[in-house]
Amino acid sequence: MRIDKALWCFRLYKNRRLSKDACVTSKVKLEGKVVKPSVDVGPGDTISTRKGAITYTYRILEIPKSRIGAKLLFQHIEDITPESEKQKAIEIREMSKNYPYERGRPSKKDLRHIHQFLHGDEEE
Repeated sequence: MRIDKALWCFRLYKNRRLSKDACVTSKVKLEGKVVKPSVDVGPGDTISTRKGAITYTYRILEIPKSRIGAKLLFQHIEDITPESEKQKAIEIREMSKNYPYERGRPSKKDLRHIHQFLHGDEEE
């Protein structure tokens, strides 16, 4: 099976276009080597894919005939991502929770709090 189709079948990417683009932009490695989307994969191969700052690593146990359900995923691939990468993902998730303005501009109330923090309780 082609690696771009396998990444899609294993639900590592939402659609084949995203998995193909990941291969083209050198975010996917097979056995440690950057590959093109047309490379064939089989049982026993190790796939590494980089999403953001984290590199996930999987070992293929079995190739499915088509896209599989999320509950059946563990029968086909094994997650061998190092603990350091998993910890990095947790830290990034926690840091993003602490960032207060992820939805655009601060509100008027937020601006008052920022002004009060920067300038104290000084009278104008």
